[in-house]
Amino acid sequence: MEFIDGVTPLLIQLTEQGSSGAATTYRFSLAEPNNGFVVGGLGSHLQVLQNGRYVSADAKGTATLTIPAHSGNTAVAFAYIDGIRAEDVGFTDTSAKTLACQLSVQVLNSDGSTGPAKVLAFEISRPLVALVHGINPHGIVWKPAFTDPLVKARADTFVAAVSY
Repeated sequence: MEFIDGVTPLLIQLTEQGSSGAATTYRFSLAEPNNGFVVGGLGSHLQVLQNGRYVSADAKGTATLTIPAHSGNTAVAFAYIDGIRAEDVGFTDTSAKTLACQLSVQVLNSDGSTGPAKVLAFEISRPLVALVHGINPHGIVWKPAFTDPLVKARADTFVAAVSY
């Protein structure tokens, strides 16, 4: 399970092993989370690197990427999911702290059929909060009355009091 904080982009590397006498097209499909939502749709954050430029997925979160024929041992292609603003993440399950997401990749055959899906499961959380106090060098100054609301809205390890 990959875990992203909603700010940092998620870079996906696709490696095709062995040489290929023909181009191979892959379909990337980014499913909307079932326990919440991203304003504007999660699929709008998916892009694939094609012919030297990033191409956005369609409205359904689907994009295709073609790796040209190659004689080398491997060919590499990239896609990414860009950072998502914390205020654009919403939960339909009020106890959830992360959005459960899936990206699937399939070979897209010339007749329109697809090969078996490879699935990358990942979660999106609101960004990390670091609490630093300027007078007292210990993190104990942050009381539960202040930290508890932050913890309720983020992954368990995403609120940290800094002692120095």
